[in-house]
Amino acid sequence: DHIQEVLDKWTQIDDEIWAKVIVLERNRRVAKAYARAPVLTVNGSDDGFDGFRIGLCGFDNPMRDQKTEEFKRHIGHGVKIKMDDAGNILIKRVSKCNVYIKNTGQDEENAIGNDILKVPNNALDPEKPVKLFDMKKFQSNVNRELRRAYPDRRRLECQCLSAIAFVKNEQELLECPIWVLIINVVAMDMLKSKLPPDDPYYCGLRARVPNFVAKSKANKESLPSKRYSINQQQQQILMHQQMNMNHHQIHQHPMWHARSYESGIDSDAIESPYNQIYGRLPIPTRNYIPAQPRTMYIGEWD
Repeated sequence: DHIQEVLDKWTQIDDEIWAKVIVLERNRRVAKAYARAPVLTVNGSDDGFDGFRIGLCGFDNPMRDQKTEEFKRHIGHGVKIKMDDAGNILIKRVSKCNVYIKNTGQDEENAIGNDILKVPNNALDPEKPVKLFDMKKFQSNVNRELRRAYPDRRRLECQCLSAIAFVKNEQELLECPIWVLIINVVAMDMLKSKLPPDDPYYCGLRARVPNFVAKSKANKESLPSKRYSINQQQQQILMHQQMNMNHHQIHQHPMWHARSYESGIDSDAIESPYNQIYGRLPIPTRNYIPAQPRTMYIGEWD
């Protein structure tokens, strides 16, 4: 995984490095280099990599097919790539051959400049600088992803990749005969600050509190306990019976006898708001210990 390789060597990458460049022929990687020069040229020379230029014909590939060898001869002057002060990666086609920008995202969401997306097949016009990577667009995508319940870091990491295909364009990226992958180190650094790759579940974010939990806490702080004690019930029943005996001289009717346990739902011993959902389950770890059974007298059915 190209992204994981960068993350594994993150502490070894100098601050001057703004991108990692990987040269591929179809689905095979043939070379890789780190870009620190202000302007990087990718052309069809056989110079390999000298810090300022990457010559795509200067790398060996024992698995290279004949068609790929033929396409490489038409690359010519290739493209020039640089990063501006805002973190955008700009690209300019200086070659006579066709150059195409491929989407590396998991879906239609990407950080490719809109000027490129307007052109059929994302082909570059000669001598026209455009945004290969749009930092503002990427930041907007990051903020949108952070508002999701479960942000997908992998989805954003794929947008830090820019793929450039030379001469021949194929529908599948891994079928392109010669192409270059640019990993934006600056964008990954910004992503690491907003979405650290530590927690696989929350991705460094604070756990979101469900609405019913927040509502339960608010009610508990603002409202007194609504628990109605059995002693108060018994006291009112006895007072009612005494009034009937004094004023009406009526004998007490036989009462139904039952036993009741306090539920403890509103007791101070239980702090978790999840009890309103799981309170009916016999969870051994519940903090509530049932009180001793009390006798409660219930009157006749009306």
